Amino acid sequence: GGGGGPDATAGSSGAGTLSVKLTDAPAAEAYAKVFVTIERISVHRAATDGEASAGWSEIVLDPPRKVDLLTLRNGVTVGLGELQLPEGSYTQLRLVLGQGPADNTIVLASNPGVEIPMSVPSGLRDGLKLIHPFRVGAGETVELTLDFDAARSVVMSGAPEVVPLKPTPQ
Repeated sequence: GGGGGPDATAGSSGAGTLSVKLTDAPAAEAYAKVFVTIERISVHRAATDGEASAGWSEIVLDPPRKVDLLTLRNGVTVGLGELQLPEGSYTQLRLVLGQGPADNTIVLASNPGVEIPMSVPSGLRDGLKLIHPFRVGAGETVELTLDFDAARSVVMSGAPEVVPLKPTPQ
């Protein structure tokens, strides 16, 4: 960027900025790595009086971002992108994960050289739905940090090859 300083609010376009970050709660030591690949983040705008109509806006991560959640402990975050949004109220986000076999994987501490694919439940094909209402005001930046609790999200099933991914956003 560059450009205007703090006094550059004159002639504001009625838009603000959403900054989305990802973090992780401390996880069980059974995992050496927990990778998720984020393809895009969708944000849904509420329909309210006197504002523009409801609808979806997207941050597309190009290329998709493969993140080891276990590197995001103790307050460490990774930026997933920013999006200019019309001023208004927003009702939810959807985190859309990659569907490829190498996109969402875990590495067990007991078997550090091998990435094991995680299955993303079919209900998450349209994205992991996070109900988190927030408001964007003109000229302001709203920062949302998504806490992806890997210890509670990864469910070991009977079959060792595939691990279901059940995220529990906070």
